[in-house]
Amino acid sequence: MVAFAAPQALLLFLALAATADVVALSLAWKRRATRLMLNPSTSSLAATFRVSFAKQVAKAVLLILGLACLIVAAAQPYLGQKPPDGPSQTADLMMVLDVSLSMAAQDVAPSRLQVGKDQILALLRDLQGERAGLTVFAGDAALRIPVTYDYDAVATAVRAAQVDSVTRPGTSIAEGLRVATLALRQSQASVKAIILVSDGEDFGGSVGEAGQAAANLSIPIYTIGVGTSAGSTIPASGPGGDVKRDTHGEIVQTRLEEGILRSLADAGGGMFMLATPGGRQSLEAHRRLTFERPTPDAGNYRELAPYFAALGLVLMLAEVMLLPAKRGDGTTSAGTRLMRLRRA
Repeated sequence: MVAFAAPQALLLFLALAATADVVALSLAWKRRATRLMLNPSTSSLAATFRVSFAKQVAKAVLLILGLACLIVAAAQPYLGQKPPDGPSQTADLMMVLDVSLSMAAQDVAPSRLQVGKDQILALLRDLQGERAGLTVFAGDAALRIPVTYDYDAVATAVRAAQVDSVTRPGTSIAEGLRVATLALRQSQASVKAIILVSDGEDFGGSVGEAGQAAANLSIPIYTIGVGTSAGSTIPASGPGGDVKRDTHGEIVQTRLEEGILRSLADAGGGMFMLATPGGRQSLEAHRRLTFERPTPDAGNYRELAPYFAALGLVLMLAEVMLLPAKRGDGTTSAGTRLMRLRRA
């Protein structure tokens, strides 16, 4: 199917149509005037005038057709799927980093949060033309960096993220997903994805609904679990080197909750990966996104503008070469002969 990269150029056909009307009226007037000048005694000249009039019509048709081809060429017609121009937003990736208190646990060294940061930083170094953004969450969520090509800005925000660096303490994965989904909703990228880095602990509820909202917008969620199933205590904030305790004075134990992370990944066609210190599991998500990203079928794409431009130039050249006969020959001196006969 033929499409146009610059369809606004087709508006020039309005001007061409007006020009064609003027030319047609002019030719019709000339033909009528010629018939009034001729009479039976000048029938020998009728054929000459018919030849001259036919040449004028042919020249006008060639000119109009040539201009029409040039207008079509200006509209840049093409067949197939046009490849994107310039830096393509073929993928927008929103990193969602858990900064709840449990991410301070050290069952993976040096801490869950640092391992999670390393995963995102490794992914940022691997990006090639995609846009990336950052959302952080604990009890609520905050969009730190909208999707951008400025990977350095995203990396700086990742390094600056600290435990409980959002307003409300706690853990609500649903809030992180909600903010990330909202940020990607208006994106025109061919692929959009959320990469969630978390230990999977959640006390906010509605995780399934948040994951389904992303899936409804064709936004897969790739989850990277940080921590171990054996779990760990959580270092207490402030001096003393103690560990976090609940309201009853019991030591709080935190564990990796794979089930939540796996169900989120499965629901939206993503993937669950278990992070390891120094590992680059996030790169696997990037490779899968790159593999699945739809690309234009370059083999079927063909620009048609050069063909229309060439045809237009040929038609206009033919119009120029279709010269009226010289005034000295027997064909085009018919007008002079007719005037002489009128005077006689």
